[in-house]
Amino acid sequence: MKNKYTFITSVIIVLLFIGTIIGIFVFYKLPKVTPEFDYLKNYEDNEYMPAYISEEKMVNLYYKDYLTYVKTNIQKAYDLLNEEYKKKRFPTIDSFKSFIIPFENFTPESYAVELKDEKKVFYIKLTDGNEIIFSTTGVMIYEVYFDEITVNIE
Repeated sequence: MKNKYTFITSVIIVLLFIGTIIGIFVFYKLPKVTPEFDYLKNYEDNEYMPAYISEEKMVNLYYKDYLTYVKTNIQKAYDLLNEEYKKKRFPTIDSFKSFIIPFENFTPESYAVELKDEKKVFYIKLTDGNEIIFSTTGVMIYEVYFDEITVNIE
């Protein structure tokens, strides 16, 4: 009788051990739900998740975008200048080219942001002391100035 109880107890212990191993294996194979993946859900039609972009990131984004035009498409960089400013300061593209080429070697040092009417104006001071100004009316819709003296930014 004692051997019978020992055998049954041994079988139960072995089954519990095997069940525990299988349970641990299944637990680790299940997908983990963590807060970092909360954004992965089924969105309804026209539902969106707003993203906040800091002014510092916007400054760098505008500057890098414009610098890309200066390096790859100088005509587009010239066209992004405010029309009135362009006529007074850089009447020809050659005068613009001689002015803008050194800008490729500088980076933003500091910036300021100002709201003017319906525009957001980014003043960026470069490491060489020059300034570049982006007057924005929407995301990535901007006009470029290099000073406020030639033309008043409205």
